[in-house]
Amino acid sequence: MHEEAFFRRISTKGPADRVDGPQATDERLPCTRNPRGWDTDVASTGQLLAAIDTCKSCPFLVTCEEQAQEGPARSMVWAAVAYDRDGEPIGISGLSAWVRTRDGIRLRDQKQTSQVTALPAPHTMSAPAGRAS
Repeated sequence: MHEEAFFRRISTKGPADRVDGPQATDERLPCTRNPRGWDTDVASTGQLLAAIDTCKSCPFLVTCEEQAQEGPARSMVWAAVAYDRDGEPIGISGLSAWVRTRDGIRLRDQKQTSQVTALPAPHTMSAPAGRAS
């Protein structure tokens, strides 16, 4: 869904070598190895916390922080900060509750969109005409 957003625009060489989009898959960037773990739309609380911790130890954290300021990060962990779909930061202390709410909304939406099939009307057995039961 949002995986293309996870290919960071981080330059691992120099400003002239900066790459954007799917080409930015430098193996030194931990976020490119498993982008779904950084996706706040699908990752679990544990995965998001692990992504945040991994970002904190990434050698490109400073560059990532600078580039995060260039445009809103949405639905991702970027520079050790989790962001919702609107680009608003999700605090670590509220991350678990945010994921539960996200999953609850997803479940509610799935229930509302699923087709409800009407059950057939029960057939009643009636005695044939002229016979008493």
